[in-house]
Amino acid sequence: MERTPLLRHPANGRRYSQIPSNDEHSEYSVYSYCGDNFPRPEKRSSRSGTVDTQISITSDELPPNLPRRYHRPFFITVVTIVHCALIIYICVVGGIEDISFSPFVMSESVNTFGFIANNNNDSVHKEKVSRYSGVNGFIGPNSSFLVTVGAKFGPCMKKLEVIENRVKSIEKNESDFVCCSFNGECGMMKNASCPGVVIDSENCTSNSVNCTRGITLRPCCLGLYCQCQVISQSKCSFQRGHWHKDKLLCKDVNCLDGICGMYKVKDKTSGHQWYRLITPIFLHLGVIHLVTNLFFQIPVGILIEREIGTVRTCLIYLISGIGGNLFCGLFNPLSPQVGASGALFGLIGLLIVKLLQLRHDVRRPCCEVLCLLSVALISFALGTLPYIGNFVHIGGFLFGLFASLALLPRTNYRCRNLAVNSCVKAIFTTLLLILLVGMCVAFFLVKNPRTFCSWCHYVDCVPYKKDHFCPSMNSDGFLDNGT
Repeated sequence: MERTPLLRHPANGRRYSQIPSNDEHSEYSVYSYCGDNFPRPEKRSSRSGTVDTQISITSDELPPNLPRRYHRPFFITVVTIVHCALIIYICVVGGIEDISFSPFVMSESVNTFGFIANNNNDSVHKEKVSRYSGVNGFIGPNSSFLVTVGAKFGPCMKKLEVIENRVKSIEKNESDFVCCSFNGECGMMKNASCPGVVIDSENCTSNSVNCTRGITLRPCCLGLYCQCQVISQSKCSFQRGHWHKDKLLCKDVNCLDGICGMYKVKDKTSGHQWYRLITPIFLHLGVIHLVTNLFFQIPVGILIEREIGTVRTCLIYLISGIGGNLFCGLFNPLSPQVGASGALFGLIGLLIVKLLQLRHDVRRPCCEVLCLLSVALISFALGTLPYIGNFVHIGGFLFGLFASLALLPRTNYRCRNLAVNSCVKAIFTTLLLILLVGMCVAFFLVKNPRTFCSWCHYVDCVPYKKDHFCPSMNSDGFLDNGT
């Protein structure tokens, strides 16, 4: 019986190539069109002696029952295990904050100085202080701990104008501080605020006769944005700050070192921790955040890696994740953020590229488009919540598009001209490198994104509630007590 060619010539005389398929592997989704499982047509000489790269493939030229070659999903498996292991670690070590998105006010009466507590004149010896509670609506630790273990946070990565101004303001404010001795306790403060006697600052030590009860006022680093006050240990503990028991003034401490962690920070205004472009990809806000990401990452990521291989999946995943963090760090650097959302949006970009290239071969293209749009819309809705961010989604999607066009094995199945395909891939590889280098330069050079985009922080977090819903320098997270 004569075999029928797999690829027929249309009636209009045009000839184009189509992916070979068989009944055992009928494709229903764009995911299964991503691989290099089919051989490229070799260049052949036509009767005129010229090279023809668009010759149709017939069934005589293909082996019978051509098997599909699938790759094992090593990368997605490893990344998923890492995600699960890290969420267990941060929840066990960092604890779980109150499950909410709106912090509430906590108040307490604390000692103005260290040891004086049982005195009738509470107006002198005690003061009432308040702070906002730490919250996490995704069942996880507070934002300060996430920054310590590797969240994307601009001040830990580059110099920012607002942080530099705050450090200079604190140093200027302490320029007229004096050593105050009160009932054997000493501490640095303004002269007008001293309830006791002022002594020489050189004698402001625990060995001084005026400081028999020690130095009970020390610098305390508060929050994520280098705020520092010289206060008692009890007040610092209530505000969940880092009390420096061997320093006298805030100008003597580096609050950013305690905030960033991971590796010692020497500069008071910048952590220079560039690797935070990578580490947030493997962290999550909490259990709910991880589960929502895994609902997409596991089924879709495995299908993609089986088709395009481990190396391509790894590159597109990481490039998209890094690109998303660059994009977010440029437009909203003051908001700490974690998650693999940028990398997953890169995979969405990959699926859209293949859907456009193979729109004639997908059986239900409208369903595919609706599915991808639904995932994107849900992710953008989640991106308006604190500490997730939509700029990560936008950046990951853009980098995922360019990375897919540059790294996928074929640009268009219907174009069998290898020279054209190679040229297109080279163009998109060049554009990807230009985009990556340009974003890196902009990220590290721009110190104040508010100068050109004053509304950008609303893209990352929508204040659904008026009071301290979105993180800011006025209502930030709190450092863990004693760290």
